[in-house]
Amino acid sequence: MKKLTHIILLLIFALIGHTSYAQASIYEEYEGKDLSLKDYNDVLTVIGKTLVTFKDESLRAENNEVFRNFLKKAILLDKSFDYKFDSIKTMSVIKSDDELVKIYNWAFPYEDGTYTYYGFVQLKNKNNTFSVIELYDQSDVIASYKFRSFPPEKWFGALYYKILTRKTNDKTYYTLLGWDGLSQHSTRKIIDVLVVNKYGEINFGAQIFDLYSKARLKPKRRPPSPFRMVYEYASLVSMKLNWDKKENYLIMDHLSPLTSDKKEFANFYGPDLTFDAFRWENNNWTLYDNVKAKNKNKVKKKSKSRKKEKFSGYKKNFKNLFSPKP
Repeated sequence: MKKLTHIILLLIFALIGHTSYAQASIYEEYEGKDLSLKDYNDVLTVIGKTLVTFKDESLRAENNEVFRNFLKKAILLDKSFDYKFDSIKTMSVIKSDDELVKIYNWAFPYEDGTYTYYGFVQLKNKNNTFSVIELYDQSDVIASYKFRSFPPEKWFGALYYKILTRKTNDKTYYTLLGWDGLSQHSTRKIIDVLVVNKYGEINFGAQIFDLYSKARLKPKRRPPSPFRMVYEYASLVSMKLNWDKKENYLIMDHLSPLTSDKKEFANFYGPDLTFDAFRWENNNWTLYDNVKAKNKNKVKKKSKSRKKEKFSGYKKNFKNLFSPKP
């Protein structure tokens, strides 16, 4: 398709020259065109790069809107559920083990060090059709997120890098591991839950976190279970939150403050070389606290003689934004 080749060349020119042509007229060029998934993939790959390479924030914002519109058109096409879109490096694409949920997700970085997150959820239906649901990041205006579930219109945004499928007698829970570059000073790792009801509607958050039955220090009065787990820490370090398939658990760094007088300030928290783990037991993610990882992610009892090393992380690398290391 000569016309398509011409458009892609214009996009590449815009990428190199940082011009405003891409977002202003390329979308109009595509209106009414009968494009294939590969066509959309090729153009989205080029536009996606501008979201992190262009210095002009307003220009990146316009390109982000073009990217969002193109992607929505692409994933409404037949066979898009099985298309990988793996050349778009600025977007996370994850699919559930049961092949029923697919999430497209990316972050828009602002000059002040904050982010807005965007996403679409594809749901495969019983008749082999699928529906598309757009997510709207409202995390900057959500005051209380620990004990609430949210619809897609009030999404607690994050950049997801892993989805885990867990079934109970009457429900399926899709556990999501995510990253949130909250600010220049703080970063968050998030364990959220996607739930699909019988009408094909989705919500985020579920009370499937058992924090106390296996805890070494149990509270006198057991608090209610949270709907999601959110870990905030200093942006200059990295927190491990990863699924170990071999050992069948979620393993994560335990966070503690740099000094005892900084307990109230999350931006002074970091890994202390101890670890916590979640195992799926009795239809809940059950927390095992104060364990340690050895030989990659193998959990063993904590060594009492090992000296803690605070903030043993690395400075956040912007290049790894769209493929965050757990």
